Amino acid sequence: MQAFVKRLLSPAWRLEPLQTADRTHASALLDQCADLGLDFPDACIVALAERLNVRRLQTLDRRHFSAVRPRHCPAFELLPR
Repeated sequence: MQAFVKRLLSPAWRLEPLQTADRTHASALLDQCADLGLDFPDACIVALAERLNVRRLQTLDRRHFSAVRPRHCPAFELLPR
């Protein structure tokens, strides 16, 4: 338990807050991808990935993320493969 708590205090990851531009872009993605059934959290992930130049996503939602065409790369690399 102590090791777990220590990892929480200095994680290897960080939480990235949504900026106003991310929410605006996510809203536009919902309109653009209406036929995919993309939901708001997924649209926010795409917006964040584009802003942060993230090309690899770890997800079990392959259907949505493989159909979205990000602005910063031809397609996301989805993990696990």
